[in-house]
Amino acid sequence: MSGWGMNAAPLYASGDRISGQGGDADASGRALLNVIADAEGVVHHPTLVGAFGRYYDAVSRPANQFGENVRALGCQIQTTASTGAGADLDATETLKSVGAAVLDAGSALRRSINVG
Repeated sequence: MSGWGMNAAPLYASGDRISGQGGDADASGRALLNVIADAEGVVHHPTLVGAFGRYYDAVSRPANQFGENVRALGCQIQTTASTGAGADLDATETLKSVGAAVLDAGSALRRSINVG
């Protein structure tokens, strides 16, 4: 852990767990589409069949992308954790150089003034 206290490991692990849910999200999307298709097959009224068909068309793309979107979210969280950890390390290095400059300035202020 660096000077600012950033601990990216838990955030990175959370992203990994979320990405791991992509398979379940894929299954959920497929299940939704199957339910809509089953309902369309059971209803014999032309207006309702058309409505189910349009609904299926409207939700099929998002439902098919659900798992990929969940995996992408997990990857983005991992990237955020890595970026935060990198920025924290950079800030720690900056803090070290600022601290050294402050010590030098303090040292200069403690020196005697020669008037003479």
